[in-house]
Amino acid sequence: PKTIPVINITQNNIRPITWAEILQKGKKCIYEYPFDGQIWFPDGDIRSSKFVHNLFVFFFHIIPAYLIDFLMLIFRQKRFMVRIQKRISEGLNVLQYFTTREWVFYNDKLIDLFQELSTEDQFLFNILIYDIDIDEYLKNIILGTRQYCMKEDLSTLPKARRHQRIMHIIHITTVYLFYFGVLYFIYNNIGIMKICLDYVINIIKSLPLIGSLLSKMHL
Repeated sequence: PKTIPVINITQNNIRPITWAEILQKGKKCIYEYPFDGQIWFPDGDIRSSKFVHNLFVFFFHIIPAYLIDFLMLIFRQKRFMVRIQKRISEGLNVLQYFTTREWVFYNDKLIDLFQELSTEDQFLFNILIYDIDIDEYLKNIILGTRQYCMKEDLSTLPKARRHQRIMHIIHITTVYLFYFGVLYFIYNNIGIMKICLDYVINIIKSLPLIGSLLSKMHL
């Protein structure tokens, strides 16, 4: 043929799914079937602001990683958290081009190809999955990864769930302590912040044009 047909084997327009749906269902699945030896509670969210994302990465990823490695150094243990965090960041940087954009893969040719098949072939080669159970699909992915990639037997699930509950308590406690610390810092430094703000305003007022404008506005 003069042109080679390109067929996108994708479920677009058949069973579309968003990143938010994947995240929500993925969390539910990983909470039910956790991995062994979690070093932190698996949490997270999608944020539209890169600045906010970087703030969360700094306070909840980088700082804890260095803190844990510092504790490991004190107890003369092998440090690993900073190295793991760097690998995670590198992986996210590679994926962010794809995860921060909406992708539409047209599958009209796939649908046409499926409709050309006989009823028997459509049953044997069910490439259009209209009734796929996403929850069951993700469950199989998690359990398959757990068994065949991580080499973790399913008999360890009860132990992993208990460990995850402990990690959840630690996670919630840490988050609340962090926000309490921020509020406490603001409360104790509000006077200093006001002095700094007044100082900046006085400098602005000393400028010829802006100062006269602010004076007319009684600021």
